[in-house]
This record gives sequence, C-alpha cells and structure tokens, in this order.
Amino acid sequence: MRRKVHVVMGVSLALAAAGYNEDSVIMVLILGALGAVIPDLDVIYKHRKLLHNVFSLLLFSAFMFMAAIYLGASPTTARTYTLGFAAAWASHIFGDVLTRGGVRALWPFSNHRFRLLKLRYDDPLASILGYLIGAAGIAVWLVEGPLAPFLRGAFSHAP
Repeated sequence: MRRKVHVVMGVSLALAAAGYNEDSVIMVLILGALGAVIPDLDVIYKHRKLLHNVFSLLLFSAFMFMAAIYLGASPTTARTYTLGFAAAWASHIFGDVLTRGGVRALWPFSNHRFRLLKLRYDDPLASILGYLIGAAGIAVWLVEGPLAPFLRGAFSHAP
C-alpha cells in the first residue's frame, strides 16, 4: 500500500480511536501520521517483519504512553495519544495484509505471512480500500465528536 494511503488510513483511524477532544486533536493527527509511517522504517532490514507485527506495535505503544507521561501529559491524555498512535500503526499492518507480500504479524514467534488479498502495493483497488477505510474513520470521528451535539438535537423528539 502506498505511503499516502497509509497516512490517510492512519490519521483517520487515530482520530476515531482517540475520540474527540479539542485539546488533543493536533497531537493525535501528528501521532497518527507517525504511527502510519514508522512501520516502513524496516524497509532496509527485514521489511514487513521487524516493525510489521503485533509485538512491535505493543512495544512502541507502551513507549509512547511512557514518553507522554514523562513529558507531562496526564494519564488520560497519554492514553488518548497512545490510542491514536496504536490505531494508526495497526492500520498500517492491516493495509499491508491486503497486499501480495502480506505481513509476519506474529514475528519473532512465527514467520507465517498473513494475507487477506493479493493486491500489489500500488494496485488502485488497494488505494480505494484504504481511502474508504479512512473515510469511515473520519465519519466515526465526526459523528462522535464535533457533529454529536447537532445530531443529538436533530434527532431528539422533545415537544
């Protein structure tokens, strides 16, 4: 999957996972973008193995939480940041599961490659699927966040 598709998916799912909080939106966007691209830093060494697995996701997410606390974030804010970062990282892994190369999601305990589809990374269908997932993430965030007060008012049945 192309980098820009990973970023769209990652940022939108980071927002959806982290929930709506006006004070943390910018940081969640930044951490979502980072979480979406960091897994490809393994491109030179053991690509789709070293950073494309559940264990690296958990390790980096734990580091993210501890770093946020160390830098002065409250536990609630640190959790928000970590959820966004982890959702973006997970979306990257999922995006690559759709491709021909798949991922070794359980490495180092298993070398099994997980694949749902066998699309090339640059296949337009992979991009379309990624953008649709991104749109769904943004829709969830909007409905649960900024649009929630309007939607509650629009669908209330008060006389």
